[in-house]
Amino acid sequence: MSIATEPCLWIDSDSEYGPTSVSVPRLKASYDQDPAQTTQQDPPPQALWAARFARDIHVSLARVARIGDHKERPLSRPLIALDADGVLLDYNLGYAAAWERAFGVRPRERDPQAYWAIDRWEVTRLSGAPLDRFRAAFDEQFWSSLPAIPGALKACHALHDAGYDLVCVSALAAHHADARLQNLHALEFPIERVIATGSVAADRSPKADALAALRPVAFVDDNLPYLMGVPDSIHTALVQRATNGSPNVSEALALARSSHADLAGFADWWLSPVPR
Repeated sequence: MSIATEPCLWIDSDSEYGPTSVSVPRLKASYDQDPAQTTQQDPPPQALWAARFARDIHVSLARVARIGDHKERPLSRPLIALDADGVLLDYNLGYAAAWERAFGVRPRERDPQAYWAIDRWEVTRLSGAPLDRFRAAFDEQFWSSLPAIPGALKACHALHDAGYDLVCVSALAAHHADARLQNLHALEFPIERVIATGSVAADRSPKADALAALRPVAFVDDNLPYLMGVPDSIHTALVQRATNGSPNVSEALALARSSHADLAGFADWWLSPVPR
């Protein structure tokens, strides 16, 4: 099997979306003048082509610069956005480890099906100095060392190998974004970017604006309120883990276009040959 190729000029950039290219023969064909239209005063066609080619390279570079501001996006691999805690990483196991670091005793598991970490483990509700001590354990070490959710790593590689780029969109404080990316890299997730949106309560998801800018084909989260305000063009997938005390109830479930037991279930469904 042979594939016809034509020379291209690749324009590299610092854009997250990578380089773009311009087909040289197609540009030249569009610039060549009809000889019947030229006069003695017109520059030769080669000069016109060179000048217009330089002009379009300048335009292309300007276009690439705009991409970094999310005003325009070139053709590239489709993007899937993924939440971290409860989808990629096991925050609840990390919570027990943080308690052990703070107080020297690992808490016993009370309810393995509890959605919230404080309900899953036999821990007391803290205040004052003990609470400050516990909060101090949620440091860079904590955010860079959470274990992976079972099946999540394999699911991400399956999506990536199928042609999707992956980005982590997490309701995490911005100053912990690097630690989260380090965590994902250490576990060998095929994810090169973490967007930390913070978790300020509002009538829409704190992730909605970031998702509108990224324009992924799908967004996977385990917290139903974080699907509020996500653009309709994005497929919203809800991970229905640990149901006791879960926020994933009520008529708001209509915000999710699909529901899955975990990220592995989403990946299997999304990559299934059966039409969605």
